[in-house]
Amino acid sequence: KKTPPPPPPNTATTAPPPPHDDFEYEFGGPIGAFLTTILLPVVILVLIHFASVGHVDTKSLMTISSLLPILVPSYDNPIVIGQCTLVLLSWFAFQIALERCLPAEIVPGTTLPTGDRLLYRINGHLAFWMTLLVLDIGFPYVDETTTTTTGGGSGSGNSPGKNTQRSDNERDSTDDRKE
Repeated sequence: KKTPPPPPPNTATTAPPPPHDDFEYEFGGPIGAFLTTILLPVVILVLIHFASVGHVDTKSLMTISSLLPILVPSYDNPIVIGQCTLVLLSWFAFQIALERCLPAEIVPGTTLPTGDRLLYRINGHLAFWMTLLVLDIGFPYVDETTTTTTGGGSGSGNSPGKNTQRSDNERDSTDDRKE
């Protein structure tokens, strides 16, 4: 007895992976992504420096000793660098915790060359709003007119728009009325 041939695969769901010879990376591939990650903050800091001095100051870009204070303003203070590192790592851990703990939609990714599909948790929008909420509640607000620090931003009622002290002009006009 002859066995019937197997049915042809459903081409709608099992498309063959693209050949590797024709594959083109966007933005330079892994090398471009790495260079963008490294160079974009450098470009931003240099542009901020140019804006603060009021002109394009190319002399400050010529030597490492003049470029270092632009890229790392507190390069000579290890305590500040340690604090910045701690804040950065804490921020990263907080974002990981949000990604893992917040409700998420599980979405399959693109088909890999092996035919498998990875699953991704999609909850970035909710994580964004939770981050804003935590920053609004937990970030200290400094009232520069009284040099007091209070916990919480606009959620605590201490928003910058609510200045209860009178300005010098208001005091002068009040004093004029008393005389």
